Amino acid sequence: MKRIVMTALFALAASHTQAAEIGRVTTNEIKAASIDGCSAYLYRSESDIGKDSTAVWVDDFEKGLIRVDGKLIPLTLTGASKSMQTPESRFASADGAVVVTQSLKVTKTISDEVFRIAGTLTVEQGAHRDTIKVVGETGC
Repeated sequence: MKRIVMTALFALAASHTQAAEIGRVTTNEIKAASIDGCSAYLYRSESDIGKDSTAVWVDDFEKGLIRVDGKLIPLTLTGASKSMQTPESRFASADGAVVVTQSLKVTKTISDEVFRIAGTLTVEQGAHRDTIKVVGETGC
């Protein structure tokens, strides 16, 4: 009986995979990707909003930019929900290996064209799927 339990525990430990690391995107990388104009910047905490090089995601509603496991990955919008109750946008890398789904809601109006947002960012890469809470700003 002990051997079976030990074998089962070993199998579980051996099959555990490490989650992808979602890193920060720099201002220079955002400029180089030509993401400008109306856009959304997402951060891990409210204290990071607006600080240079702290965004974990940026998009201009057509293309996005994220760093996964140290690699900067450009993504393109592949779909958006039609529901205002559960708005989602889905972006994918050119090869389809990385898919990012953002589910965001407006939490505060800052001006006519700028809004505070909060929600989740789900990153799928192969068998990995990681969801992080994010906050940020969107506007023109």
